[in-house]
Amino acid sequence: MNRVLSIAITALVSCLVTSSSISQAQPLTWIDSQDQALSLATNQGKMILLLAGRPGCAECDYMHDTVCESVTPPVQALIQEGYVPWYCDIDNSNEWRTYGADLTSFTLPMICIINPTKAAVYVDRSFNIQRAET
Repeated sequence: MNRVLSIAITALVSCLVTSSSISQAQPLTWIDSQDQALSLATNQGKMILLLAGRPGCAECDYMHDTVCESVTPPVQALIQEGYVPWYCDIDNSNEWRTYGADLTSFTLPMICIINPTKAAVYVDRSFNIQRAET
């Protein structure tokens, strides 16, 4: 697994392990279009964190609303500092398909790290809720 996504997933996993200590701060501002995410990421010198899912998907909602918004551990701060968060509703947009074109099936959500200077490919990709490795 790529080091960038590995670090991000380690932070996300920490949240899953300590979910009782999750508190809320100012929520992340999720971008809903690829063009806007690319523009912001390029201008801010950040990577893009794509969370592709669907409303009502329990795993998608958990990653979006709980894991990514975690203050303790500081997942939210990690995202704010290094990424432009882009949520793509797979039922209403095809923009995510570039990053899943090689798949015949997968489990939601799809999580990708994207370098805005090479936006046609993902740096790393993962699926579903992240669990701690044993």
